[in-house]
This record gives sequence, C-alpha cells and structure tokens, in this order.
Amino acid sequence: MIIVRAPLRVSLGGGGTDLPGYFLKNNGFVISAAINKFITIVINENLKKRYVIKYSKYENVTRVENIKHNIIRECLKILKIKKGIEISSFSDVPHGTGLGSSGCFTVCLLKGLYFYKKKKISNKNLALKAFYIEKKILKQSVGLQDQFTSAYGGLLKQTYTRGSIIIKKINIKKNFENNFNKKLILIYTGITRNSYAILKRQEYLSSKNEKQMINNLNEIKKIGYKVYNEIINNNLNNYGNLLDEHWQSKLKIDKKIVNKKINIIIKLCKKNGVIGCRVVGAGGGGYILAFANNFSKIKKVLKKKKIIMLPIKIVKKGVQIINHYNKKVDA
Repeated sequence: MIIVRAPLRVSLGGGGTDLPGYFLKNNGFVISAAINKFITIVINENLKKRYVIKYSKYENVTRVENIKHNIIRECLKILKIKKGIEISSFSDVPHGTGLGSSGCFTVCLLKGLYFYKKKKISNKNLALKAFYIEKKILKQSVGLQDQFTSAYGGLLKQTYTRGSIIIKKINIKKNFENNFNKKLILIYTGITRNSYAILKRQEYLSSKNEKQMINNLNEIKKIGYKVYNEIINNNLNNYGNLLDEHWQSKLKIDKKIVNKKINIIIKLCKKNGVIGCRVVGAGGGGYILAFANNFSKIKKVLKKKKIIMLPIKIVKKGVQIINHYNKKVDA
C-alpha cells in the first residue's frame, strides 16, 4: 500500500498569466502558496487482476481504456500500469472550488504511480508531466501554477516565458507565515463549478492577442509583482488592497466570474471588517480569499447565515509519499 498526499493552493497574485495562451506571447508571473488542505491517494495491489478505482464513483474494469475517470485512465496509460491495481482518492475540499484540485490530483497520482513502479522523478518534471496529461492529452485549458505548487509546496515565485519556466521557492520568514495564517481565510460560496469554459475563452482570446483580455491580464500580472514586493519586504499590510485591485481586474475577464451569491458574500465581508477579498481560481463559485486584521465580526455574520469559513495555513512541503506498507518513508 502506498499513501501519497499533495497540497492544494491559493493564488496570491498573477493568476491566469500561467496559461500558455498568454505567457507564450506576453510572459507570465504568478505568486502562489500551498495550503494545509490536501488531496490524498491510496494505491494498492489488486490480486483480482483488475483496475479498481474509488473516488466519488466506483469503477471495476479489466481494461484501462474502460476507466471513465479521465486523469486516472491517462496516468495509468502513460506509465503503462498493468491491471491488478486499486486506487482510492480523498479530498479535504470539494472539487471545482478554485484551489487547483485537478492539477493537484494529477501530481499526487503520478507521484504515487512513479513510486509504485520504483521510478524517481523530479518535482519539476512531475509538474510538467501532470500538465502534459491535462493539456496535451485531455485537451483542457489549464495553466501550470497548480501543478507546480502541489509538487513543490511552500510559497512560489513562478516566471513563464516562451523559452523557459523558472520556479523559485521563496524563503518564508516566521513573521510572514504568522500573518498569512492569521489574516487570510477562505469563505465557501457553496457553489462548485467547472472552470474549463471560463479558462478556454480566456486562453483563446489571449492567444489571439485580444486587446481587452491582454490588458486585463497585464494588470493582474502587475499586481503579482506588487504581491511579490510585499512578500520580500516581509509585509502583508497592503495585501487586502491588492486583493480588491486584483478582483476589479478579474471581473473584466469574463461576466461568468461573478454571480449574485458571490456579490452578496463580498458585500457582507466589506461591511464587517474584511479589508479585501476576491474569488480564487477561475471564478464563478468555489472559495473567496479574504484578508482582515480581525475576523471576529465577519465570522459571527457568516455563521448566522450558515456560510462556511475555512482557516488556512501555509505548508512548506509539496507532494509526499507519507506511508508505504505502514512504514513511514522519506520520498
């Protein structure tokens, strides 16, 4: 039995500029943070010589081509995993909530399958392989920040150009970590959604150099640089204002990014001590990232309205094999 775990992420700045449709012509810049919400996958041998897959659904097949879960099927195919394997997955949050779950899931599964085949792979190649499966094989409109954040963990500076991808782990100072853990929180809209339609349109217009889309993403990239400056100065004091600035630029990308429920929650936040907030991920639902010096007032309001708040902490480690045949390993 192999147990592998990978962290989900929040994008702190520059999200959307990691899509190839944008960065291949305009260069991308993203600041992301791995958080203490995880996807966990358990891999076990199956003596019945079948593919047994357990997630929100149950599959039991003899041919890999018959597996309906797209990511699991293609990961098994690309690594040439023969039948006789059982895969179970678990997530701390619902799928489709803007925390990079698809990229995280792919990284997590690939890490486990490479370990299963007794093969080593670097974090960078692991992220690139996960992206290849989602983008090239499954034809999804995805960026790269989710895969890299889940693979590396911690606080990442990600720079994308036509010729290179540079991933740098930022040293997390204790003061910054304490502020991150204390002043940032996720608020659940109660809406899960498929973000691919929004991202597909965004990438298409970016690839065609549509003026308004490029201008909006350029503004978001500038905010990413501002966030980076806050971080290297060990400061989060202005991050609430940057969240608002980011949100205003993001709203111009696609009208589907916002809806009545999101507007209601954001208005509640701004009336009750939250300095800044925006939807994480592509938009349309999922979680809202909020920044405040004190959440006591908004917590009471949201509790009364039965809206879930999710405390988060930054985590320094990326994807890991956390258990193998009940013996802890370092991998």
